[in-house]
Order: sequence, then structure tokens, then C-alpha cells
Amino acid sequence: MSVTPTERRALQAVVAIACLVPLTIGGISIVRGPGWLDHAPAIPTDLDSQFRYVSGIFFALGLAFTTCVRGIERKGARFRLLGLLVVAGGLARLYPGRRSVPPPRASAGAGDGTGSRAASYALAGPHRARSLTVGSFALHFSNQAPS
Repeated sequence: MSVTPTERRALQAVVAIACLVPLTIGGISIVRGPGWLDHAPAIPTDLDSQFRYVSGIFFALGLAFTTCVRGIERKGARFRLLGLLVVAGGLARLYPGRRSVPPPRASAGAGDGTGSRAASYALAGPHRARSLTVGSFALHFSNQAPS
């Protein structure tokens, strides 16, 4: 199957524009860390480091896709591999969704006093309370209806 110059240029334009997402978001995330998402007042150092690391990978993925724009018709194997990485990342995001603690009925509680920087989950059973502890800040979630 032959590709016309117009089709090739259209694909190049779409890929080039799509590259702006990982380059922009990855770049902002590397420079500003997770704080720009406005989710927590204090972000633990290890979480900040992991966020910037993954953001660097996302930025590099954008750079790798930009290498496919020029001569895109000869870079099918690279393009497919990079696409597979994006799909794998998307599938990985689906996995913890079933185990994540939903935030709706969250109430802030006292810290556990351990000063641990790592996030630890205490996920007991479907009818027990759940806790998320990050450092000395704890969130408590209950599956029971509020009384």
C-alpha cells in the first residue's frame, strides 16, 4: 500500500502535535514536581523524587516520539515500540484502581507518630475501616454509611 505525500505529512503533523503533551507535561513536572497539581500541602521527599523520575521518563518518551516524525515511513518499528510503552503505561494505571482507597468520605486524623516517609496502606476487608498514612499525616476512610 502506497502512502501519498499528503497522508505522510498529515501523520507527521499529528505525531508532532501529540509530542507536545509529554514534552510539556513532563517538562513542567520535572521542574515543578507534584506541587503544581495542588493535591497536598506537604509532599514527602520520596514521593517528589518518584514523581520527577517518572516525569523524566514521560519527557524522554516525548523526545523519542519526535525522532519518528522525520522519515516516519521508515521508523515503523520504533513508533510501534513507543506506542506499546504508552499502552503498557495505560494498562498499569488500571491495575491499582481497584485497590485504591476512594477519597469521598475521608476525614483527616492524627498521625501515627512513626514519622515514616513511605506511604503504607492498611486495607483490611470490605466492611472494615481503611487508613492511609504518609509521614505523620493520616487519612481514615470508612466503608460504613455515616451515622
